Amino acid sequence: MKLSKKYLIIFFLFSFSAMSGVKKLNSGTCWLEELSEGAVKVADFNKTSAIEYSGDFIKQKIETIQTEMVRYGEGRDSIEQSNSYFYCSEGGNAFVFNISYEDVSICSWVFLGGREKESRSIEYFSQQNGEKGPCWGYRPGILFIRLADESYLNEFNKELNSVHWGDIVEEVEYFSKLTLKIKLYEKLYFREGQVKKKLEKNRKFQKKIKEVFFNHIMRIGGEFHSLKNWSFQGIKK
Repeated sequence: MKLSKKYLIIFFLFSFSAMSGVKKLNSGTCWLEELSEGAVKVADFNKTSAIEYSGDFIKQKIETIQTEMVRYGEGRDSIEQSNSYFYCSEGGNAFVFNISYEDVSICSWVFLGGREKESRSIEYFSQQNGEKGPCWGYRPGILFIRLADESYLNEFNKELNSVHWGDIVEEVEYFSKLTLKIKLYEKLYFREGQVKKKLEKNRKFQKKIKEVFFNHIMRIGGEFHSLKNWSFQGIKK
């Protein structure tokens, strides 16, 4: 009797492992197993494929993220917490890395193809510092200001384009009758929360601002699995 491709995948991936270590994600769309050396095995029934992501592959992605953050003034020795996840969804799978520093937190996504070498470049998103659990992230360098009344719109646009905000705000855009979209300079990427507080605490703005909010990312619903081998407090030695 011939086995279906689905069961051949399960046999190939997990025949030599204890089934108790296998996790089913997203209603069984993915089956995942963490290996002691840091590798991650995944059976993806959406794509009827099976792949083992090596520990070196995952380590290299984390090191790339840390190197990128050095550009923004965050040293490797200032990492307070690093959480890694595997994300499974109908729209595709990804490794997700949430790395927190003293003042900022970054949410990085590596979307995966059918093989290790087919993974895309890392996409970097901001995350509220100290937020627990998996990270969806929001676009770095973008904030929205929703005002209490339409009559404040031009006033705010003029103020945010003034010299008082010249080293913070790169561009201001009318987004709606009550909302302005502001783009921050790159040096403030991943620090949008700090600018948000500065806006909210400004005495001139307090009664006129209804809300300051981030540019959140919308994704197809899926399920995260925390990777124990790649989640730790402080720098992993």
